[in-house]
Amino acid sequence: MTRYPVAISRRARVVSCVLATLAVTVGGPPRESLATERTTISINDIAATDTAPPVVQVLIPNGREIFYCGTPVKILWSTLASNPCTVDIYLSPDYGTNYDVIELGTPDDGSFFWTPQLSTSTTDGCCPVFSAMIKIVAHDCAGNVGEDTNDTPFSVLCIICDPSPGHPPPPCDPKITIDDVAITEGDSGKTLATLKLLSTIPTASPFETTVQYSTADGTATLANDDYQATSGVLTFADNAVSATITIPVNGDFTNEPDESFLVRLLNPTNAVLRDSQAVVMIDNDDDTTPPIVQLLIPNGGETFFCTTPVKLLWNTMDSNPCTVDLYVSLDYGASYDVIVLGTPGDGSFIWTPNGSQGTNDDCCPVFSAMIKVVAHDCAGNTGQDTNDNPISIFCGICDPPFPHCDRKIAIDDVKATEGNSGKTIATLSLHLSVQSISRAQVKRCVNDLRRRPSDWIG
Repeated sequence: MTRYPVAISRRARVVSCVLATLAVTVGGPPRESLATERTTISINDIAATDTAPPVVQVLIPNGREIFYCGTPVKILWSTLASNPCTVDIYLSPDYGTNYDVIELGTPDDGSFFWTPQLSTSTTDGCCPVFSAMIKIVAHDCAGNVGEDTNDTPFSVLCIICDPSPGHPPPPCDPKITIDDVAITEGDSGKTLATLKLLSTIPTASPFETTVQYSTADGTATLANDDYQATSGVLTFADNAVSATITIPVNGDFTNEPDESFLVRLLNPTNAVLRDSQAVVMIDNDDDTTPPIVQLLIPNGGETFFCTTPVKLLWNTMDSNPCTVDLYVSLDYGASYDVIVLGTPGDGSFIWTPNGSQGTNDDCCPVFSAMIKVVAHDCAGNTGQDTNDNPISIFCGICDPPFPHCDRKIAIDDVKATEGNSGKTIATLSLHLSVQSISRAQVKRCVNDLRRRPSDWIG
């Protein structure tokens, strides 16, 4: 098709405006000898006072009509303007992406007879146009411009194909497109992802249009239960230019990045695929705030005994509390052993220290124990806390000879400068591990182990 420039100069349009002249009577002599003076209203006077663009509405066509080559069509429109002048009329065969000239500078009287021609009825060789748009551009006499197009496409059909033997006409089927979509995942249940398909099906098409569809993994997968596999055949209803597919997406509490999967189209009938797949983006809305945990008991300075149950207490602040793991350390938190994993996060747990949790050197008492609570919420976030100061754990499990549970002595290395004469003193520091043991604790140990107190405290 030949493309024409749309712009027309303001002065050229103004020429088509008829400007009246006004006779103004100047007072004085009798009527029969009156002198008259003619005053001309210039286009500059109109332009200076009128700056409002025309309000245009396309009435016919307004979508879904079918026009035929060689058959005149009456295009109708309305214009609201104080100084209507001319209109330009254009046709688009491709949903308004490009426009061709039908008529330029025709009077703005609300109607124009147009006869569709071969060049304005096809896009692919001899294929009918199912996506035509009409645009009216109105110009008033002050040079202001307004425009409108029909609301939905209409069809233009021409019987023009006469292929040579062995050379069928090009494919003239409607085009099917599918839109990408994004949805919010949710925490549970299913959320429906609705995908919209569009087709350039003519309003009165005698053919049924169908297309197959199926889902495929992307970063969202069936193995992770992110969505439900869906497939089928979609049929466009009579005279319908759109249809939808719905895919169930599974909600969860898992804190994860945004994910996506695909919906693929294949095997269309009486149509061709302009798009063969769409992306469904799953926006993660899960909780990303870790639990706030506070260990209440023990919190330091307590003494526990083997075989005597202890109630561990803690507080957890979280919108989706789930479970906790409990650990004990015998070395000020340098390493931890499991007490229990995955216990309900209800704030308490009854724990009975055993022999392995009550000693660090054979049967020696532990004076440096730590308890750690690790809380997990249902979104996979984690928070933890430990007691502020160490606790003691005693177990009477020794059978003589009593092992070496004495206080420990350590000595530090030291470096001294020699000097040029006389003597330099090298001072070494020794450390004694003195444990804090109450008399009641000592008495219990003595009774259990049948040894003298001096054996405990060296």
